[in-house]
Amino acid sequence: MGTAGNLKNADDRAIFQMYVAETMKRLQPRNIVVYGDTLENIFRAAPDAGINVVPFPTQTQLVHAQKNRCS
Repeated sequence: MGTAGNLKNADDRAIFQMYVAETMKRLQPRNIVVYGDTLENIFRAAPDAGINVVPFPTQTQLVHAQKNRCS
């Protein structure tokens, strides 16, 4: 799942949270790989259902992390 650019406002986050819930219901995955932020309120139900949430940072997140380490 890609959250990059999809969580700009509260409406976007609510719709994405419904998307996550429906995906979990239909596919019953063991893992969800997320490209972008893994906001706890959006993915909260996954660990409760025994699903691992695996974050995969965007290039922007990697650059910011590198800058923070150099500061």
